[in-house]
Amino acid sequence: MGLFESLKQGDALMQMFAGNDNPAAEQFISEAEVQAMRGRLAIRESLKAFVRGRVVSKGAGFWALTSDAILVFGEAAYPYRMPFSQVESITGEEGQYGLTLRLRVKGASYAVFGVSTRMGLAFARMLARASGIQAQGLQQRLSAEDIEVVLHRFKDAAFRIDPVGALIEQQPELWKQWLGQSAEHGMLLVDEYASARQHSEAAQVKAA
Repeated sequence: MGLFESLKQGDALMQMFAGNDNPAAEQFISEAEVQAMRGRLAIRESLKAFVRGRVVSKGAGFWALTSDAILVFGEAAYPYRMPFSQVESITGEEGQYGLTLRLRVKGASYAVFGVSTRMGLAFARMLARASGIQAQGLQQRLSAEDIEVVLHRFKDAAFRIDPVGALIEQQPELWKQWLGQSAEHGMLLVDEYASARQHSEAAQVKAA
């Protein structure tokens, strides 16, 4: 970690400890986080949620929940990607500086503290549903204002990381239109168009 980055991290920690919360926890996804996520999503994989906090002795932590997996940034030089089948538990605990989330997967465990309570609650609920488990220690409820704040940040992140993927998720028929246009413009042969359309329909059924 360079001197400039160390100063930034130290300033963030001072603000956090002085105010008993993490001022960065509820910020919209940053350009650096967008770039870190781009290229890591498979075709038709979409971002669903994210949380931001601190990792003990390591600095900033960022967890991203997609339609297929959870990605953990901040534990190493590269993110860990884990399918839902590996998730064993997700636990939340309110602390002095915000919410601490603890994730246990097969063979490892991770934690991030200073997370926004409402964003962490929404994230953990969605991860638990996708993994077929029960979130622990998260009995809070979301108010109408909480839902507005959280949903705005999650959808903003999804569109900024993968605008095309987010658009297709909202309008599945658009992909078929693009395939038809590609065939009309000579990009696809007849059998290629038929195969691509069949593949698209199967993927749409799977996602439903």
